[in-house]
Amino acid sequence: MPTWDEIFKQGKYIRGGTSEYVYDFAYIIKDEFKDEDLKIWDVGCGAGRHTVFFARYGFNTYATDISENGIKLTKKWLDKENVSTHLKVADVTESPWRDIKFHGILSWNVLQHMSIKDFSKRIEILKASIIPNGLILLSLISNKAQDYGMGEKIEKNSFIHTEGLEKGVIHHYFEEDELKTYFKGWKLRIFIEKIEHIEIAIHKRLQFPLRNAHFIICAQKK
Repeated sequence: MPTWDEIFKQGKYIRGGTSEYVYDFAYIIKDEFKDEDLKIWDVGCGAGRHTVFFARYGFNTYATDISENGIKLTKKWLDKENVSTHLKVADVTESPWRDIKFHGILSWNVLQHMSIKDFSKRIEILKASIIPNGLILLSLISNKAQDYGMGEKIEKNSFIHTEGLEKGVIHHYFEEDELKTYFKGWKLRIFIEKIEHIEIAIHKRLQFPLRNAHFIICAQKK
């Protein structure tokens, strides 16, 4: 099983573009909390593409990743841009900054890589780390994705890939009703199931044609 340290060392998953939904997320937070020191936590920051964006955009930015190499890549990018953040190598078993509550938390294509039991624990940790009216933005793989069912099934909608770059990595494929149960009492600002059918090879590690399916959720704490 490759570790995320090994994957980042190989130069995998190093992307420079900021998702359009992350732009929207930043705008919503700035509009919601005017004239405040806006604190944001990028959970599973990877090589830093969204961490760098938030720092550039004037947020007081905090970022964690389980991979030390991911954090090193993020630090290198931040230094190049001459911006600073708070970085830590950490899993999401608890907030490294227990005394801080955040205006926004982002976790992009990260929390799907665990069992549903672990997801349930971690999402509660994130929700508890947000101030009233704060927001969380998640991207999570849908059970309509092309690779649903690949690998060894370990529970409903959860599989361990048995080949490819993510061999040995858990993938939980979410359903709409399942996700909404985690945000009862929260205001859903964005809830989209995005399904893309891609015919042209745009990434060497993937096979095409490809059906890519993710949920994008932006929820606000009441």
